[in-house]
Amino acid sequence: MSSQILVSRPYFDTRTTTGYRSAKYIPEEWFTNDSTLLNRAVADRNQKKNFFLLTTRSEKFSLSTRDHETIFFNDFQQEVELIRSIQALLKKTLDQTVNQIRPSDWSGKQQAYSLDDRCGCFNNRSTDTQQHLSSAVLQGQVCDEEVWRKFTRDNLRLAEREEVASQALRRLIERVLQETSEDLRAQCAAVDQAFNQRCMEVSQAKTQLELHLAQAIHTYTKQKSWLRRMNISSLQQAVYDKEAPLRVAESRLHYRTFRPNMELCRDQPYLCSLLGEASELNSKVSALQQQLYEACKSLSDLKESRLFLEKDISCKTKEKCMTHRTCYPSVTVLSGY
Repeated sequence: MSSQILVSRPYFDTRTTTGYRSAKYIPEEWFTNDSTLLNRAVADRNQKKNFFLLTTRSEKFSLSTRDHETIFFNDFQQEVELIRSIQALLKKTLDQTVNQIRPSDWSGKQQAYSLDDRCGCFNNRSTDTQQHLSSAVLQGQVCDEEVWRKFTRDNLRLAEREEVASQALRRLIERVLQETSEDLRAQCAAVDQAFNQRCMEVSQAKTQLELHLAQAIHTYTKQKSWLRRMNISSLQQAVYDKEAPLRVAESRLHYRTFRPNMELCRDQPYLCSLLGEASELNSKVSALQQQLYEACKSLSDLKESRLFLEKDISCKTKEKCMTHRTCYPSVTVLSGY
C-alpha cells in the first residue's frame, strides 16, 4: 500500500506543474531577456549620471553669475544714495534762498508810490473824487517824516547786507550745482562701466547656457526617443510578463500550506523550486519596477532642466536697463541751465 503511494506521487506532481512555464518561454530565453533588460538599466543609469553632471555644472554657473550681480548691485545702490543726498542738499540750499527774499518793504513802497501817483492826478474836474469826513482828522498810527527816514535808512543798510549775503549764497548755489552734477556724472560713468561689464558677463553666460541647453535638448530628445522606442514599453511588458509566473508560484506556496499533519513538510519542491522561484520573481519584478521608475524620472529631470535653462536664458537681456541709461541728463542740464 505504501509502495503504491510512493509510485503515484510523481505522477500527480508532474501533472500539476505541466504547462505553466513552457507555454511562452524556455528558461534560457527568460534569463536572456532579463539580462538584456538589466543591461539597458545600466546604460540608462550611466546616461542619467552624465545628465546629472551637466545639470550640476549649469547650476554652479548660474550661482557664479549671481555673485557678480551682487557686486554690480552695490554700485547701483551707491548711485541711488548719492542722488538722494544731493536732493536733500539742494532742498536745504533752496530753503536758504527763500529766506533771502524779503519783498515786504519793497512792496510797501511800491504801493505807497502808486497811491501818491493817483493822488497827484486828482483835480477839481476829477469825477472819481468824493467826500471822506474822517480823512481830515490826524490819524494816530501815522508816523512823522523823521521816523520814516530812519526806517528807510535801516532798510537800505539791511538790504545791502542781504545783497552781499545773496551774492555769497549765489556762489554757493553755483558751486553746489557744479559739484553735485560732476558727482552724479562720475557715479553715472561708474555705473555705466559696471553695466557694460555686467552685459558682457551676461552675454557670456547666455552663450554658455545656450550651449548647455542645446546639450540638454539633445540628451532629452535622445532619451525620450530611446525610452519611447524600447525602454518604458519593454519594462512595462516585462513587469506584466512576470506577474503571471509570480501568481502561480505564490498560489502553489499558498495551497501547499493546507497539506495536513506531517505532509506539510519542507520537501524538495518546496525548498528548491517554489521558494527559489518566488524569491527570484519578486526580485526581478522589484528590479524592473525600480528601473521603470528611474527611466520615467530621468525623462522628467531632463524636461525640468530644459525648462530651467530656457527660463534663465530668457532673463538675460540688456535692453531693459541700458535703454534708460542712455537718457541720463548731461552736466549742463543737471546744473540747471
